[in-house]
Amino acid sequence: MKFKSKIEWWLHLIFIGFLLANIWAIAGVLTGNTESILIAIVFTPLNIFLMLPIWLNTYYLFEDGQLRVKCGFFNYGQIDCKRIISVTPTKNPISAPAPSMDRLEICFYYKNGSFKDSVIISPADKEGFFEQLRRENPDVEISEEVIPMSMAMKVLLGVTAVIVALSLVSVAVSL
Repeated sequence: MKFKSKIEWWLHLIFIGFLLANIWAIAGVLTGNTESILIAIVFTPLNIFLMLPIWLNTYYLFEDGQLRVKCGFFNYGQIDCKRIISVTPTKNPISAPAPSMDRLEICFYYKNGSFKDSVIISPADKEGFFEQLRRENPDVEISEEVIPMSMAMKVLLGVTAVIVALSLVSVAVSL
């Protein structure tokens, strides 16, 4: 069974913004505006090879007792459902195959059983995902309690937001 990823509304805005910038730049190139060439060179590959595949091709697939995680062109491998220990809601903003902040952290053991790892996903249909996971592994622990974000992560996000905002302002001023 296949579960599409949930995508945050603000990510839709970012994708649409990149697309509009790309269209504007290509239109500028076609009308002879040489300044648009650089923008087209930057935004076209970003849209085609990064943003669009993530937007259209992020999903989680249960197949033959395995959970397959796919995000854009990237395949995050397969997890044996019997080795999944727990699923916990999280707001962790770490880079993950989850284009939403409404996330689930899946903890599992490696095939040899000696190491524990996790992956963060964001299925749109959480309840359906839980039902399918329970069918595959009735022993999985599914928590209702959200893992809080650490203070260090909050500070890091704040600093990153300030740097991005200053970068955008300096780009806007230079245009």
